[in-house]
Amino acid sequence: MVSVEAPDIHRPLRLAELLAASVRIFGERGWALLAIGGLEALVFVGANALPPVPGLAVLAVAFAVAFAVVARVVAGDGFRSAWLSAGRNLPVLLLLGFVVAIPFYLGFVAGLLLLVFSAGWLGLTSFSVPAAMVETSADPSWPGRARHALVRTIALARADFIHAAAVSAALLVVYVLFSVLLAGALRGYADNTRLVAQALAQIPLAPFFFVGLSVLYFEQSARERER
Repeated sequence: MVSVEAPDIHRPLRLAELLAASVRIFGERGWALLAIGGLEALVFVGANALPPVPGLAVLAVAFAVAFAVVARVVAGDGFRSAWLSAGRNLPVLLLLGFVVAIPFYLGFVAGLLLLVFSAGWLGLTSFSVPAAMVETSADPSWPGRARHALVRTIALARADFIHAAAVSAALLVVYVLFSVLLAGALRGYADNTRLVAQALAQIPLAPFFFVGLSVLYFEQSARERER
């Protein structure tokens, strides 16, 4: 595993500490992360222009790729090297996008009850993306790396699943709350349409959400080591 430039995320963190670490990392790597958010905004608009099934597939792939790049940025990579690393792992990320993101998005758009499912699903499966990006697999082929990522996410979730699901839920609440507030403010500014306002809200919120999940991966790894 590569070394991380934020040693405070190498230990178990309470929710407030995890959010504080995410805010600090976002502030330190803001321009690179906002660039990722800009790409997420473009994908959001494009996906909404497609029929539901292909639109969901596009969102799932973008979720995995953006999450992978953010995980490498949180691990200390520069913007360019993070994207190069994601490109090398693209076949694995395509698979993980469908495994992680499609059930998550289906629960996310279905209502409050299934939003709880989405948080639990992230708490179980989201570790697979950063694991694929920063850990070494004994089998270097892309099926071997995908298998390693899926085995690792279950192992990391078992370290403290309630904590992982609770943090995922908190990140979702932050994302949803600020999406509503920011999109509402942007819609009233310069006569933005609802879609444009929602897309613009993705620029800061999507990368922050992925930063939080990345920090959760690193501190959950510390929980597993302590076990």
